[in-house]
Amino acid sequence: MARLVLTGRLAGCLARCLNCNQHKPDLPFKQLKPMRLLIAFTALIMATCPAIAGLSVCNRSATALIVAYSHFEGKQWVSKGWRHLEVGKCSELIAGPLNARYYYFFATDGNFNTWEGSKYFCINPFLGDFSIPGGTNCNGNGLARRGFVEVDTGNQLNWTHTFSNSN
Repeated sequence: MARLVLTGRLAGCLARCLNCNQHKPDLPFKQLKPMRLLIAFTALIMATCPAIAGLSVCNRSATALIVAYSHFEGKQWVSKGWRHLEVGKCSELIAGPLNARYYYFFATDGNFNTWEGSKYFCINPFLGDFSIPGGTNCNGNGLARRGFVEVDTGNQLNWTHTFSNSN
């Protein structure tokens, strides 16, 4: 759940308001009602806004995409797919705080547009769901080797990567 951190004068004022059953000389009665409204508003925001953490992708291209991604799990790289991504939509790939700096993506519309890079991982070329541990040994298993785009999240806890026709 998201947290609101208050510091300084406002935090002190809120603390005094929460700890009193009646007004105090340094907090006039007229100020109690607005403070209670502020507290109620803050509680409402905290209750309705979930914490945002994880890895998501958005499609701002002109066509629907299928997306594969790779990330480090425990002791090895794992590539996963396919996530179908309609135009203008976003999808969460990993829930919860991210634990790595680099993530890798491969996306295609199945026709002319492909987002690929120079880091190779295995994919299932037949568009079935897949989770492939081990990275690059694709031969002999009916898998295909594709170049994935490297994304540096800067060790952020959450990250959204956007596919568009300009990248």
